[in-house]
Amino acid sequence: MSLQVPTPGGLTAKAPVGRSEYGRVKVALPRGKGLLDWIHKSTGKNLASARLPKVTAEELVKHNKQGDCWVLLFGQVYDVSPYLDYHPGGVPELMRAAGTDATALFNQYHSWVNYESMLKACVVGRFDGDTSKLPPPGPSTLDDDDSSSPVGAGASGEMNALAHSTLDSHNIRVIAPTPHSLLLSCPSHWNERTMRAECVSHSIGETSLRLLVKTMDGRSPLELKWDPLPSSFTSSSSSLSLSIDVESRIRLDFSSHTDAESDTVHIGMEMATTRCTVKERPAFSFHEARVLRIRRHSSLPSSSSSSSSIKMETGDEPEVTSSMSLPRDCLLLVVETDETASVRVPIGHHVEIRVRKGGSQVARPYTPIPLTPALREWIGGETEEKERAGRLLVFMIKVYSDGIVTPAIEKLNKEDLVHISDPIGSLDFACLPYSFPPPSTVSHSVHHSPINEVARNVICLAAGTGITPMGGVIAERGWEKCRLIAYNKTEEDTPRGEWIHGYTDSLVDESRLVHVLSASNDSSWKGARGRINRENMGEMRGSEIVFVCGPDGFVQEAARLLQEAGHPSDLVHIFQG
Repeated sequence: MSLQVPTPGGLTAKAPVGRSEYGRVKVALPRGKGLLDWIHKSTGKNLASARLPKVTAEELVKHNKQGDCWVLLFGQVYDVSPYLDYHPGGVPELMRAAGTDATALFNQYHSWVNYESMLKACVVGRFDGDTSKLPPPGPSTLDDDDSSSPVGAGASGEMNALAHSTLDSHNIRVIAPTPHSLLLSCPSHWNERTMRAECVSHSIGETSLRLLVKTMDGRSPLELKWDPLPSSFTSSSSSLSLSIDVESRIRLDFSSHTDAESDTVHIGMEMATTRCTVKERPAFSFHEARVLRIRRHSSLPSSSSSSSSIKMETGDEPEVTSSMSLPRDCLLLVVETDETASVRVPIGHHVEIRVRKGGSQVARPYTPIPLTPALREWIGGETEEKERAGRLLVFMIKVYSDGIVTPAIEKLNKEDLVHISDPIGSLDFACLPYSFPPPSTVSHSVHHSPINEVARNVICLAAGTGITPMGGVIAERGWEKCRLIAYNKTEEDTPRGEWIHGYTDSLVDESRLVHVLSASNDSSWKGARGRINRENMGEMRGSEIVFVCGPDGFVQEAARLLQEAGHPSDLVHIFQG
């Protein structure tokens, strides 16, 4: 069956050239229609054909054509007509939602994307009507996308996954080296380059065990699921530990919480003969986690010297040392899963944190920060053991009083529950610069373009807590030169002490750390001043890999400046978390 499927607007789908990490088909966008191009086109603009105080269902359904395409997302109506050509999934796929509610489709494929920033220039107005009067989204325009089933409010996001297959079909072999352990190997794809401890996460349900395997070779994630589990294994009386052995095999070791070891003594042997289904490109799952520690920043008194340690709120928890002084309006959030789940996040990847806000749930992507010695001491307990098990995550989060998610995070207390998604990201930061640009998701092989052969220099542009994903990137010792430019308003907003030293101590001599302040009134400040611009970004030769992370406005301006400078778009990576 041809991929050239007619769509409501008389369009045909372009041949897909790849898939996003969790299964979304991507198409080859024309030159000048990439993410940086859209940011340049939309920043500071009003691209919507109309601005209305409210939009009714009757009005929304009228705008269902390619040149006049309105969609509803989370109560807001957007005119996405100008964005159609920039959509990575292709015009026909976005047209599925023309004139109707696109919220469920968005949650299915793009729930970690900051749509409010992406479509800021396309706002029409608030929806004020009955969604039951809207037609359902159209069917998928792509042959191999199972999401053609109707998408309703309760869509689980699993409809785009491929049909279940078996371990054999993926060349995955299973043996039980001991009665209470299991070994999984895939000689054709799992090796020391593609398989590491952070590549595997797990969750145990009432009757099931789920492994998420994300190899570092551009391949789509695999979900391995045993359901039902052998009766001898229950989440309440048994536990599981994961590791990667020297032969790049996944090892599962089962143990019992009770004295009745005989209950689990043969679990490995039973699992080896229990049917395991494999799902390629699964929908990402969320895992329950409890707040272990939360520490909020208290602003410095105006009379304090800028060199003073930032004070921390006191309480019944251990004090944070001065070497861990938090930037202004930031908080530290430490969460841990219980023994039924692990969330291992590779360097530079992120997760979505979902919290309750009123009667609904809200979520945003955040990048965990590396655990430093001072952090481990503050957290206490069995920190290193939990860290190795993938059960402990620490975040430094900037709180915005008018934000959607951060005010709800700021209200969290110890022992409160949040939900953490599977890790999101596909670039292998641990092997930079050799893994950049990312390997093709079509051929599943690592490509080294000519420009990649000389891309051994890196520039990190970070604003505020945008420094958090840069730690693992700049600690990579393969760089010839590395420049980190940290943009903040004042010195109070600047990460200091262990936040910076923990990142920069391992840099080579030719590396540089530059602080740029945009609103400092301190006459003693001798460093750079101003907002991000071509001058304070420093010299760029067009061969450096550039990483960008920060608030939406900062990212948009950085993207615009890089585009104006003619920097190759395939050497620019914008962090989403």
